[in-house]
Amino acid sequence: MAPDRQRLVPEVCMQAADALFDLALKREREAAHRAMDELKRLLLGYLEPLDREAA
Repeated sequence: MAPDRQRLVPEVCMQAADALFDLALKREREAAHRAMDELKRLLLGYLEPLDREAA
């Protein structure tokens, strides 16, 4: 392999790994937000009847 290619291949691999890691973090963040939204929805659904009973 040519010397330029020897440097280029690891660099491209690192860039690809960084991009995949960033994508995984983004997806994890999105999943966490969806889970929090679902928990809020469930909690509000649980609390609304209690609020009506208390009123």
